[in-house]
Amino acid sequence: MKFFKINYLVIAIFLLALILRILFTLQNDAVPSSDARVYDNLGFAISEGRGYVDNNGSPHSFYPPFYPFFLALVYKIFGHNYLAVTIMQSVIGAISCALIYVIGKKVYGEAAGLIAGFISVVYLPFIKSAGLLLTELLFTFLLLLIVLY
Repeated sequence: MKFFKINYLVIAIFLLALILRILFTLQNDAVPSSDARVYDNLGFAISEGRGYVDNNGSPHSFYPPFYPFFLALVYKIFGHNYLAVTIMQSVIGAISCALIYVIGKKVYGEAAGLIAGFISVVYLPFIKSAGLLLTELLFTFLLLLIVLY
């Protein structure tokens, strides 16, 4: 009995998106600044067990906590490594492209899903977001999951 029907277009969209995002992140050696630095510091503090605190050790409540907890998980597994975060985000971004295809296919048909999926694969802001330590990529992924279900 076959539980899952293999859709090769979903796999192709995922792999193409993943390759583009990883190639971009491997060439992007930017050190986090501004909001990204704050998220990085919060995530690192959580991974070290110091809690949701800033560099001075003061509790922090201005930034939402979900993304720093995601960073803390990655830092706990791979160490304080930006490349590990950007590769994880590349995978999440590639899954988002596949989700865009699936949602487009369900709502508007195969052709619309295919067009939307491949546009999301090559859309530069989506590619660049994999290399930034910001919430937008994770938010988009979670929003797509909500729309799908």
